[in-house]
Amino acid sequence: MLEDYEATWRLKSRALWQACGDENTKLFQAYAKGRHLSNTIWSLSFQQGGLVSSFEGLSNLGMSHFKSLFKAQEGSSIIEIV
Repeated sequence: MLEDYEATWRLKSRALWQACGDENTKLFQAYAKGRHLSNTIWSLSFQQGGLVSSFEGLSNLGMSHFKSLFKAQEGSSIIEIV
């Protein structure tokens, strides 16, 4: 019951904040910047145990990950894939 109460107030506070956010105040800008910084991926670890934090390293790590996910299996036909 307490969790439902907290969730309700969290949703209400977010709605109120969005309504007041149109004023574009310094407080609203600081809050938005903080949210942006907390939602940004700054580094990732890869399978060998290292940590990547450069932009090029992050993009290469992402590309290699998704290439391995969507790689076609050898010996399979297009009909089997579809």
